[in-house]
Amino acid sequence: MARKKKKEKEVVEPSEKKKPTVEFEAYDEEKGGIILKDDNKEGLIALIKVLEEVQVEQDHDANVKAIGFNGKLNVENPSSVDRLWDIGITLSNIEGTDIESEEIKIKELGITDENNVDSREFQITREAKNLLLVKEYINTSPNADDILNIRDIETDLLKLKEKTVGVEAEVLEVKEEEIEKEIEEERGIEVPEIEEEIKEEEEFIEAEIEEEIEAEEEIDYNSWTVKELKGYCEENNIKLPPSAKKAEIIETIKKWKSTEENDVSENGGVEAKEYNLESFGININQLNAVTFAIALCSLFEKSVTKVKVVKNVPLGFENIKIIDTSLGLAEIEDNKITWLIDNLEPETTVFLKFTTDIQIDTKEPVKTGIIEVSYKAESSFTGGLAIEKFNAFTNNKHYLDMIEKDEVPGLWDCNLVFENPSEFFIELIDIDVHAPEAPDT
Repeated sequence: MARKKKKEKEVVEPSEKKKPTVEFEAYDEEKGGIILKDDNKEGLIALIKVLEEVQVEQDHDANVKAIGFNGKLNVENPSSVDRLWDIGITLSNIEGTDIESEEIKIKELGITDENNVDSREFQITREAKNLLLVKEYINTSPNADDILNIRDIETDLLKLKEKTVGVEAEVLEVKEEEIEKEIEEERGIEVPEIEEEIKEEEEFIEAEIEEEIEAEEEIDYNSWTVKELKGYCEENNIKLPPSAKKAEIIETIKKWKSTEENDVSENGGVEAKEYNLESFGININQLNAVTFAIALCSLFEKSVTKVKVVKNVPLGFENIKIIDTSLGLAEIEDNKITWLIDNLEPETTVFLKFTTDIQIDTKEPVKTGIIEVSYKAESSFTGGLAIEKFNAFTNNKHYLDMIEKDEVPGLWDCNLVFENPSEFFIELIDIDVHAPEAPDT
């Protein structure tokens, strides 16, 4: 089972190209600072992107087996006209990565695809945790809808959260094409050629979870002897009426088993501590109803957006029906359920519940299909890698406009002119004006 994640964290985003007209709000003589008016902050800004591609492998109980990671720090020049040079970047929280220095210097970024990006790869050097819990619950009992309730699912996920431990991240090697192939093979579809351009444009996390339903024949108690039935009751502490006949013993056993599987607490939920949320037994040569619940819980510090969950239901499962979604919208198309959530807050548990029917004629395990999960997140798997400071130079002009007064020869009216002919928004920090012979005054 594997979950593949690919997400992009953009520290800044460009605004539309627009020539800025800079006006001053105030000039601080003591500090020598010029403050710009808010409505003049227009133009392009350089892009700094932290790209992370993560693959999480977990078992059915959501225990993380391995985490594969590839990180990339990109500094991009979005302008096709103006170069950037003498670029300086200060990073923070690099301790959890193999980035050697907080200070990064870049000589120049050009204006063509060949030279407008500086890209540096990095890896996680400390243990990483899975930040999006994904768990699928399967229940084949008649009372599955009551058993798989949000209260008990939240309780179960809370236990998983408390057990979440970090694992050492490894260099990600599994390719997206292999994940796609597994998905298509699971659905019994011939795998087509996948264009590289399409795969490269995909920026999401793909989750794969495979479950198995163990086929199990219904016990025929009528074939047991009275002695065997009483022995079974004694082993399981089942109380029998005095002088109970065989039929009465069988009925008592069936009631006991029904109570064990489907007992419901006073507030409508099955006690998670005492009863298992999952049941995998199905009957041979008989139509079986199976209830699924897919639960998500975000452990990110910030909200995740554009969450997309795709459940690929294998051929053989029929009559798929969505019975509940605690958040978002879900729809069914060609044995595929798509569940969309616009925004998932931190520490929030949501779930999708659906039912389907299946009939089998062998005891072979039945695969229940792959789940793909995609989302966008601002938080980082690195533990907080961030951009502390960025500065660079681009095209600009500054000069003195001097006009001698007619009435007072030798006295000049001077205007300092700073022009920004570039496409970038430029923050003017300070200007030092002094006489040529007294540069320190």
